[in-house]
Amino acid sequence: MSGCCSATLTVDELSSRVARRRASYLAVDTLNSTHDSRCRRRRAASRPNLPHPPRCELCNLKVTSATHWAEHIAGRRHRAAAAATSQGGDWRATLMYLVWGAAASESAAAPPAELQRAVNAMVATPPAEAAGGGSSREVLLYYKYVDVDAVDAARDWQESMCTALRLRGRIHIGREGINGTVGGDSRATALYVAAMNHHVRWSAVLGSIAYKRSPALAQQRPFPNLFVRACEEIIAIGIPPAELSWRSASTHLSPREFHDVLLAHRRVTQVQPPSTATAHLGETMKETLGETLGGSSSTATSYDGLVLIDVRNHFESEIGHFDGATRCSTRRFDEFPAWADALIAERGLVAGGVSGEPSKPPPKVLMYCTGGIRCERASAYLRSKGVTECFQLRGGIHTYCEAMAKESVEAASTSLFQGRNFVFDRRLATAPVGNGALPPIGRCQSCAAPSECFDVRFVCQCCAALVLLCAACRASGGGSGGGKALRCTLCSVTTTIRNS
Repeated sequence: MSGCCSATLTVDELSSRVARRRASYLAVDTLNSTHDSRCRRRRAASRPNLPHPPRCELCNLKVTSATHWAEHIAGRRHRAAAAATSQGGDWRATLMYLVWGAAASESAAAPPAELQRAVNAMVATPPAEAAGGGSSREVLLYYKYVDVDAVDAARDWQESMCTALRLRGRIHIGREGINGTVGGDSRATALYVAAMNHHVRWSAVLGSIAYKRSPALAQQRPFPNLFVRACEEIIAIGIPPAELSWRSASTHLSPREFHDVLLAHRRVTQVQPPSTATAHLGETMKETLGETLGGSSSTATSYDGLVLIDVRNHFESEIGHFDGATRCSTRRFDEFPAWADALIAERGLVAGGVSGEPSKPPPKVLMYCTGGIRCERASAYLRSKGVTECFQLRGGIHTYCEAMAKESVEAASTSLFQGRNFVFDRRLATAPVGNGALPPIGRCQSCAAPSECFDVRFVCQCCAALVLLCAACRASGGGSGGGKALRCTLCSVTTTIRNS
């Protein structure tokens, strides 16, 4: 035993070592406790909660925050207690306080009729039960550029209201406005719109928004969760709002005005359809994304004295775009400035910009996107670079397709937008123009067969962008190249140029 240990510790030395270790543990615990307390105080100071009762008297539950209160009043426990005591009266009162911003006892005026009807419909069929089946779901797409002073308070209100209404989606709030897309039960979305228009505090700032509505899938929710974020840019282009303001955006054109301008400058020529899987790919990346992918068509559309820009990312425009549009070769919106600089120099969008043709007037610029918000910042950027005649489609593709469908029964023949509108939820695309009467304009990246449906399982192995595949290639796990060899259009063209 004496040889197994080179030194022995006395009882005093062992006790001293244990005491020192215990003191170090206590010091660490004290530091952690102090740090946690400071963090809680900082969060409380920087993110004030909405007014909420400290305790739910009906359920005898202590409420810790506005979000906790919203979750509780929308939960089964509170609604069951309210139904047992007053047939939902308490649930109605708390819900009205959340969406209106004032209790009936605090305000002399009665809530607006629209708000009362929406609350009554929600109380009759709460969203938790409505989501179980048999109810209709819809998706709201909206934005508004407006000065918002209390960004944190607006974020807290949005999070509390969407939580209580069982709405899920993505909402970005900043000092320059709000940008959101939420989905859920149609009764919940109706009450959400009514609250935005009639809330005592927020209706003056966030009211009067043009919402784009579209039906969602009945089998699943449009979004997996709710994400409400306070940010500097409500749509990220990579330039601070102080340097690139939304107030410098271009002139808005209604769908009919936009349609008429395109028809006035439109020119259709006969071309040979592509015959191979790579025939629709041009020699350069720019030409690749500027061509129409309709292989079955024998015509090509261009515009005299006009440049039509699709501001969306390249994979979005693969399944649907306007005829003759110049499609952005971007993967994210913050890549648009660099792409736009090259386009300005190539197309001569600024007076005197093309060498050798100083007297030629620059062409008009028309642009569009999904709902209109990206055009606000994109057009402001072009105007900051000297592009004077710049116009954008008000409400984006969504509003244009609705307007064309209302004006003509044969929307497929009158609409200049062909294909499907890409959306950032589980649907990935809206219904095609003409309800499937026209063939898909997208091409499978593996076999070049017509396709119009994305699958989140198949993405580019280089940039993680969605890759368009036909049903047969999706069933085979990614086509002839296999899932590991998948490349999007941009990465495929870049690889081809490098190899050559």
